[in-house]
Amino acid sequence: MLFFTPPAIIGGNPAKEVNKRFSDEEIAKLKEIRWFDWKRESIEAATHLLTSSSIDELYEYYLREIKE
Repeated sequence: MLFFTPPAIIGGNPAKEVNKRFSDEEIAKLKEIRWFDWKRESIEAATHLLTSSSIDELYEYYLREIKE
């Protein structure tokens, strides 16, 4: 089983979270999307969105094409 850890900027010694990479809303969307559980074909079709900086566009794709 995979667990989703929100991307963050970590620094210091001892290491600690310095800043979040995404907003809380974007993190919630990424947790829901769970793109790493998609079929290979779906990932390949959405590569342009997965590599973009638009979480909202990726989420819309997920709602339209993946979520059943």
